[in-house]
Amino acid sequence: MKPLTANILLAIVVLLFLASMSLFVVDQRQTAIVFELGKIVRVETQPGIKWKLPLVQSVRYFDNRIQTVDATQPERFLTSEKKNLMVDAFVKWRIIDPRQYYNSVGGSETNAQIRLMKRVNEVMRDEIGTHTIHDVVSAQREQIMTALRDQTNADAKKIGVVVLDVR
Repeated sequence: MKPLTANILLAIVVLLFLASMSLFVVDQRQTAIVFELGKIVRVETQPGIKWKLPLVQSVRYFDNRIQTVDATQPERFLTSEKKNLMVDAFVKWRIIDPRQYYNSVGGSETNAQIRLMKRVNEVMRDEIGTHTIHDVVSAQREQIMTALRDQTNADAKKIGVVVLDVR
C-alpha cells in the first residue's frame, strides 16, 4: 500500500471517529442538557440527532415521562378531632424545566423525590389537621387532594418539576 493511500485512510478513520463523538440522539421521551466544561450550554427538548463538540462537551439525559414516587410506609396524621389516621400517599410528577431541575437537585431523581415527599407530608399534616376523619375519608376527599396538589406544586416549580397528582 502506498504511503499516500495509508494517510488518506487514516485521515478518514480519524474523521469518522470525531464525527461519531460529535453526535448524540435525543429520544422523544427525553430531554438532554449539553455541558461544556461543567457549565450548561443548552437544553435539547426536541427529539432527533444533535451535534456537540467532541471531548469538550458532554450530554446528560433526563426522563420527560410522568414519574411516580410512593411513600415508603404509611404516615400517622392527627385530624381535627385529635384522632390518628394512617395515610399512604403517592405523587405523580414530571420535569418541566431541566435546567432548573439540574441546578436545584443536581439532576438526581432521588433528591427530587425526597424533596417532593417531604413537602407532601408537610402539606398533608396541615390539611388533614383541619378536617375530621369523615371529611378526609369520604366527604371532602377530592377538595383535600386538590389542595395538596396545588400547595405542593408551588414548591415543586422551584426545582423545575410539576406535580400532576397527589393521592
